Amino acid sequence: MAGLLFGTGGVPHSSAEDSTVAGIARIAELGLGCLEIEFVQGVHMSKETALKVAEAAKKMKVKLTAHAPYFINLNSAEVDKVKASQYRIIQTARIAALCGAESIVFHAAFYGGNKAELVYNVGKEKLAEVIKRLGAENNRVCSRP
Repeated sequence: MAGLLFGTGGVPHSSAEDSTVAGIARIAELGLGCLEIEFVQGVHMSKETALKVAEAAKKMKVKLTAHAPYFINLNSAEVDKVKASQYRIIQTARIAALCGAESIVFHAAFYGGNKAELVYNVGKEKLAEVIKRLGAENNRVCSRP
Protein backbone atom coordinates (compact mmCIF):
# COMPACT_ATOMS: atom_id res chain seq x y z
CA MET A 1 0.00 0.00 0.00
CA ALA A 2 1.28 3.44 -0.93
CA GLY A 3 -0.01 5.06 2.24
CA LEU A 4 -3.21 6.76 3.23
CA LEU A 5 -5.24 8.07 0.28
CA PHE A 6 -7.74 10.90 0.31
CA GLY A 7 -10.55 11.47 -2.15
CA THR A 8 -14.20 12.27 -2.49
CA GLY A 9 -17.42 10.34 -2.29
CA GLY A 10 -18.77 10.88 -5.79
CA VAL A 11 -17.70 13.23 -8.52
CA PRO A 12 -16.22 16.43 -7.07
CA HIS A 13 -18.52 19.44 -7.46
CA SER A 14 -15.67 21.30 -9.14
CA SER A 15 -15.41 18.76 -12.00
CA ALA A 16 -15.79 20.01 -15.56
CA GLU A 17 -18.84 17.75 -15.96
CA ASP A 18 -20.87 15.35 -13.85
CA SER A 19 -19.31 12.08 -14.99
CA THR A 20 -17.08 9.56 -13.27
CA VAL A 21 -14.34 9.98 -15.88
CA ALA A 22 -14.37 13.77 -15.37
CA GLY A 23 -14.40 13.18 -11.62
CA ILE A 24 -11.28 11.03 -11.87
CA ALA A 25 -9.56 13.77 -13.88
CA ARG A 26 -10.50 16.35 -11.25
CA ILE A 27 -9.28 14.12 -8.41
CA ALA A 28 -5.91 13.87 -10.18
CA GLU A 29 -5.82 17.66 -10.75
CA LEU A 30 -6.47 18.22 -7.04
CA GLY A 31 -3.62 15.89 -6.13
CA LEU A 32 -5.95 13.43 -4.38
CA GLY A 33 -5.53 9.67 -4.62
CA CYS A 34 -8.95 8.06 -4.76
CA LEU A 35 -12.60 8.38 -5.66
CA GLU A 36 -15.65 6.55 -4.35
CA ILE A 37 -18.08 5.88 -7.20
CA GLU A 38 -21.53 6.45 -5.77
CA PHE A 39 -24.24 4.07 -6.93
CA VAL A 40 -26.41 5.10 -4.00
CA GLN A 41 -29.59 5.53 -6.07
CA GLY A 42 -28.89 2.46 -8.24
CA VAL A 43 -26.19 1.01 -10.46
CA HIS A 44 -26.64 3.04 -13.63
CA MET A 45 -23.40 2.52 -15.52
CA SER A 46 -22.90 0.52 -18.69
CA LYS A 47 -20.09 -1.94 -19.25
CA GLU A 48 -18.65 0.41 -21.89
CA THR A 49 -18.59 3.34 -19.48
CA ALA A 50 -17.10 1.17 -16.73
CA LEU A 51 -14.22 0.23 -19.02
CA LYS A 52 -13.61 3.93 -19.79
CA VAL A 53 -13.61 4.64 -16.06
CA ALA A 54 -11.04 1.88 -15.49
CA GLU A 55 -8.83 3.28 -18.25
CA ALA A 56 -9.00 6.82 -16.84
CA ALA A 57 -8.30 5.67 -13.28
CA LYS A 58 -5.31 3.62 -14.37
CA LYS A 59 -3.92 6.43 -16.56
CA MET A 60 -4.32 9.05 -13.81
CA LYS A 61 -3.30 6.70 -10.97
CA VAL A 62 -6.53 7.20 -9.02
CA LYS A 63 -7.72 4.31 -6.85
CA LEU A 64 -11.43 3.53 -6.95
CA THR A 65 -14.02 2.16 -4.56
CA ALA A 66 -17.80 2.07 -4.96
CA HIS A 67 -20.78 2.64 -2.69
CA ALA A 68 -23.71 0.31 -3.37
CA PRO A 69 -27.32 1.54 -3.43
CA TYR A 70 -28.94 2.54 -0.16
CA PHE A 71 -31.84 0.18 -0.92
CA ILE A 72 -30.24 -2.85 0.74
CA ASN A 73 -31.65 -4.75 3.70
CA LEU A 74 -30.35 -8.28 4.17
CA ASN A 75 -32.50 -8.51 7.32
CA SER A 76 -35.84 -7.86 5.66
CA ALA A 77 -38.72 -10.14 6.63
CA GLU A 78 -39.70 -10.10 2.94
CA VAL A 79 -37.75 -12.68 0.91
CA ASP A 80 -38.09 -10.62 -2.30
CA LYS A 81 -36.43 -7.63 -0.60
CA VAL A 82 -33.54 -9.78 0.59
CA LYS A 83 -33.04 -11.21 -2.91
CA ALA A 84 -33.20 -7.71 -4.42
CA SER A 85 -30.68 -6.52 -1.83
CA GLN A 86 -28.32 -9.36 -2.66
CA TYR A 87 -28.69 -8.57 -6.36
CA ARG A 88 -27.84 -4.89 -5.75
CA ILE A 89 -24.62 -5.89 -4.00
CA ILE A 90 -23.72 -8.29 -6.81
CA GLN A 91 -24.58 -5.70 -9.47
CA THR A 92 -22.39 -3.13 -7.71
CA ALA A 93 -19.48 -5.58 -7.44
CA ARG A 94 -19.73 -6.51 -11.11
CA ILE A 95 -19.61 -2.92 -12.38
CA ALA A 96 -17.04 -1.92 -9.74
CA ALA A 97 -14.76 -4.71 -10.93
CA LEU A 98 -15.05 -3.50 -14.52
CA CYS A 99 -14.16 0.00 -13.29
CA GLY A 100 -11.06 -1.37 -11.60
CA ALA A 101 -12.37 -0.64 -8.11
CA GLU A 102 -10.74 -2.49 -5.25
CA SER A 103 -13.75 -2.62 -2.94
CA ILE A 104 -17.41 -1.84 -2.47
CA VAL A 105 -19.11 -0.52 0.65
CA PHE A 106 -22.77 -0.77 1.62
CA HIS A 107 -25.20 -0.54 4.50
CA ALA A 108 -26.08 -4.21 4.98
CA ALA A 109 -29.24 -4.26 7.09
CA PHE A 110 -31.74 -2.49 9.32
CA TYR A 111 -32.51 -3.75 12.81
CA GLY A 112 -36.23 -3.84 12.12
CA GLY A 113 -36.97 -4.32 15.80
CA ASN A 114 -34.64 -7.32 16.04
CA LYS A 115 -31.74 -7.74 18.43
CA ALA A 116 -28.28 -6.87 17.11
CA GLU A 117 -27.00 -10.45 17.35
CA LEU A 118 -29.87 -11.79 15.23
CA VAL A 119 -29.42 -9.06 12.60
CA TYR A 120 -25.69 -9.76 12.50
CA ASN A 121 -26.20 -13.51 12.00
CA VAL A 122 -28.90 -13.09 9.33
CA GLY A 123 -26.82 -10.49 7.51
CA LYS A 124 -23.73 -12.67 7.70
CA GLU A 125 -25.62 -15.64 6.23
CA LYS A 126 -27.15 -13.62 3.38
CA LEU A 127 -23.85 -11.89 2.63
CA ALA A 128 -22.06 -15.27 2.53
CA GLU A 129 -24.43 -16.24 -0.32
CA VAL A 130 -23.42 -13.07 -2.19
CA ILE A 131 -19.71 -13.69 -1.61
CA LYS A 132 -20.08 -17.27 -2.83
CA ARG A 133 -21.77 -16.06 -6.03
CA LEU A 134 -19.12 -13.40 -6.65
CA GLY A 135 -16.41 -15.99 -6.02
CA ALA A 136 -17.99 -18.28 -8.62
CA GLU A 137 -17.80 -15.35 -11.05
CA ASN A 138 -14.14 -14.79 -10.10
CA ASN A 139 -15.04 -11.29 -8.93
CA ARG A 140 -12.22 -10.15 -6.65
CA VAL A 141 -13.72 -6.87 -5.44
CA CYS A 142 -13.66 -6.76 -1.64
CA SER A 143 -17.10 -6.38 -0.03
CA ARG A 144 -17.12 -4.03 2.96
CA PRO A 145 -20.45 -3.94 4.79
